[in-house]
Amino acid sequence: MKKFSLIFLGIVALIWVAIITLGAESAKPIPPNEMTEAQASMIETLLEEAKVKQASLTTDGTLYLSTEDDGTIRDGLAEYFCEMVQDVNKIIIVEYLDQEAPHESKHIGQSICIN
Repeated sequence: MKKFSLIFLGIVALIWVAIITLGAESAKPIPPNEMTEAQASMIETLLEEAKVKQASLTTDGTLYLSTEDDGTIRDGLAEYFCEMVQDVNKIIIVEYLDQEAPHESKHIGQSICIN
């Protein structure tokens, strides 16, 4: 009976991981021309911050901010930005690599935003 329970829990865990993974892949960056005025204004304000090199908002409400990687964990910076923004579920700080897709860069910090 224990063996069956462990197998069942393993299968449930695999299904859960698959759902989470597939859900994460479905979030797409919002092109600037499709952003609301409030979203565009938020991005513009964030880009005025000295540490922020790029900003990208996705359809699931995740905000990606690119900064220089100085070797420190940037969770505190992500929390700071959570306090500044509205209608964002999560902020992920990524390494700035001067590219068009910051959501594909190395994650160096993150915070869940509670608005």
